[in-house]
Amino acid sequence: MEDFLLESPICLATPKGLSTHKNYFTGCHTTIDLTFASPNLATKTAVAIPDNPMLFSDHSLINIYIEGHNISSYLAQLNSASTPHFRLKETNWLEYREQLENISIQVLVEAETLIDEKVCVFQSSILTAVKKAIPLKGSY
Repeated sequence: MEDFLLESPICLATPKGLSTHKNYFTGCHTTIDLTFASPNLATKTAVAIPDNPMLFSDHSLINIYIEGHNISSYLAQLNSASTPHFRLKETNWLEYREQLENISIQVLVEAETLIDEKVCVFQSSILTAVKKAIPLKGSY
């Protein structure tokens, strides 16, 4: 991951030391949930953990602000309306791995396109792998 970040025009927006995960066995806090942004958005982006997140998870809720506007709630509403639900217990992990191995990160990074276009291609490739390997709920 570090090499990828050093070699590509993408910025880590998550501030150092922001606790996004708590290990309830050890009590240790770590930063394992990361937010990335293109260089033109990185300087306008802030990432924060709300004071009273209502989650039943060991991961913290992350709020993303661009130019002071909280886009996290907007993205959550957008995703809840259109996000497919998968039957994860029926995942074909071999198929998923084969699909991921077909994604050429090196070609994607070296392509003569803007970072936003690269991110879209990468996301589309991951979603294609998911759709081929994990059945949707309601489909049999």
